[in-house]
Amino acid sequence: MKIFHIGQHYDRTTAALLSDARRGGDTVIAALPAQEAALSLDPAAAALGSSFNERTWAAAGRMPLAGGALQNALAASATTRLLELLQEHRPDVIHLHDIYGGFFQLDRLFDCLGSFKGRIVWTLDDCLPFTGDCAYTDDPAAHAESRACADARRRFEQLRRVTLTTTSLWLKNMVKHSFMEKCRCDVVYKGVNPRIFRPCENDFRKRFSVEEHRLILAVARRWDEHSGLDTLLRLADRLDEYYQVAAVGLTPRQLRTLPQNVIGLRYITNPTELAAMYTTADILVTPTTAASFSIVNGEAMACGTPAVSFDAGGNRELFAEGTGYGTAIPVGDEDALLDAICTLSYTREACLQQAKRFPISHCCEHFAKLYRI
Repeated sequence: MKIFHIGQHYDRTTAALLSDARRGGDTVIAALPAQEAALSLDPAAAALGSSFNERTWAAAGRMPLAGGALQNALAASATTRLLELLQEHRPDVIHLHDIYGGFFQLDRLFDCLGSFKGRIVWTLDDCLPFTGDCAYTDDPAAHAESRACADARRRFEQLRRVTLTTTSLWLKNMVKHSFMEKCRCDVVYKGVNPRIFRPCENDFRKRFSVEEHRLILAVARRWDEHSGLDTLLRLADRLDEYYQVAAVGLTPRQLRTLPQNVIGLRYITNPTELAAMYTTADILVTPTTAASFSIVNGEAMACGTPAVSFDAGGNRELFAEGTGYGTAIPVGDEDALLDAICTLSYTREACLQQAKRFPISHCCEHFAKLYRI
């Protein structure tokens, strides 16, 4: 079987799906932006364009006048290359990931997908595929009359054999209140790879001279308007000198403006290095105000570190059973977040056991079955 993945990001779940399919004898291709393809180091990754074009695309978003036209031109180029790859490889299954967001020309892509006779599996990680213009909402019906939603519905109705998956029960419930409600939709949680995310030794505390501090770690792929960087910085100001806050995933611009009381690091692409960061931390804090399911909480637990997270979207589902591994706080309640950090009671064993509820193997097995329906 030939499985073709399409998305804008290469994450640890995608890596596991590609590896699992190869072990099962399947052929896999992952069509990705050039920078993601290069970072993946995966032989299945096929670059859509060049890193230079993608940097230009990102910069164009900040141009007030000509930026939109330039982004459209670059999206046209990436989509043309994608359609060429689909024609070249003729897959049996197409697995869609995060295709909304401007990198692809969606009308052209869905025109192609509409004539595809094989199985389509579409993993939703936010609400854009059924709202068209809103990534996170608790009320999909509020967007039903918008032009963006009408366009999203038109594209979706072109698809033939499609199965939806969501990364949380919360997001599945949102799907059931949208025009996608009649389509099969399975919850497939992002999983944790226990061979990578486990307690391990490292020298982070020594390198940053924080051996005696209580280390509060926050990790994001990118710190955008939903990720809660402002909350984290306010938290750092309110904690006393016994605590040290460290943020992973910052851009060069964010690093330049970071206050001195916060340790800042770029995004860590090496998962083994990230596991070492989780292990050395005393608590992982996830201050995101909108999310489908933040698997970083589970990864930290697998390294023996408890997590404190805002109760956004599907994040509460990771904290649904038992105690001693972390807690979910009402979104935006910074006083409760601070209190949880200072008073959280946990055991390493409870963290490890909770992480075992979300193994990456379950994720891979579920998709392997969907590919063969």
